[in-house]
Amino acid sequence: MSLKVEHLHFSYDQKRQVLKDINFEIEDGKLVCLLGPNGVGKSTLFKTILRLLPGYEGKIYLDGQDTSSLSVKDMARLVAYIPQSHEPTFNYTVYEMVLMGTTVGLSTFSSPGRRQKELVDEKLEMLGITKLRNRGFAQISGGERQLALIARALVQETKVLIMDEPTANLDYGNTIRVLEQIKGLTGSGYTILQATHQPDQAFLFADEVLAISQGTVLAKGNPKDVITPSFVDTLYQVKVDIQSLYNDEIRVCVPTFGKNGRNTQGGDVGI
Repeated sequence: MSLKVEHLHFSYDQKRQVLKDINFEIEDGKLVCLLGPNGVGKSTLFKTILRLLPGYEGKIYLDGQDTSSLSVKDMARLVAYIPQSHEPTFNYTVYEMVLMGTTVGLSTFSSPGRRQKELVDEKLEMLGITKLRNRGFAQISGGERQLALIARALVQETKVLIMDEPTANLDYGNTIRVLEQIKGLTGSGYTILQATHQPDQAFLFADEVLAISQGTVLAKGNPKDVITPSFVDTLYQVKVDIQSLYNDEIRVCVPTFGKNGRNTQGGDVGI
C-alpha cells in the first residue's frame, strides 16, 4: 500500500507556517526514514497524514484514496501510528494492550472474538515477544514496550505504519533489535515512514531517506545518494565524514573536529 502527499501546506496560525508545499511518495513495501532537526515539522507532518490536524491544504493519498473523504474508522483501517513511548494509566498485560488494537475493526458495541485473539497471538509470535504475553506492560523494558506497541499497530491489519522515533530512549541493543523487526516488516508488505534523528539508522535499515528542513522537503532518495557531508551540515549544522565499511555495504557518519577541538561554532539548540 502506497502513501502519497501532494502540495501539503499547514499553518498553526497566520504567522507560523509549518509545512510548505510538501511533496513525496512512498511505494509499497518500502521503509523510509524521515530526517530533520527538532522543530522543522516532522510531528506536524505525521499528524496531518493521520488526519489529526484539520485545516491543511493539499492532498494525502493512501493506496490511491484521497483521505479527506475518509472517516476516522476508515483511516484506522489504512494506517496505524506507533508513538515514541506509552505510559498506561493501568498496568494492562502485553496481551491486553495488543488486543486493544483490534477494536478498530469492530462495531461500537462489539468485543474482540476468537479471530481477534488469534491475530494477537500471531503478531506477538511474529515479533518474537510471545513470552511477554502475560507480563504487565509497565513492567517490561523500553525495547519490549516498543515491540508491543508495534504489535498493537499490526493487529489493526493496516499496511501503512507511521512511526515517531520508535527507538528514542532505547539502549543500543534494544535499538538494533527494534530496527531489525521494523525492517523485517517490509518483507511482509508493510510500508513504513519512520522518524529518526540518526542518519546512521537510515544507512543501516532504510530503503529511502526523506529529509525536511524549514518546513519543506530538502531531499528524498537512496541513503547513499542523499546522505553526504554537505547534506548533514545543511540539515544539522555539524561537520561529518562518511566512512564506508565492508566494501561499502555499510556507511556511517563520523563527526570531525577542528583545531579547537570543536565541531560546530555554537548557536541555538532546537527543542
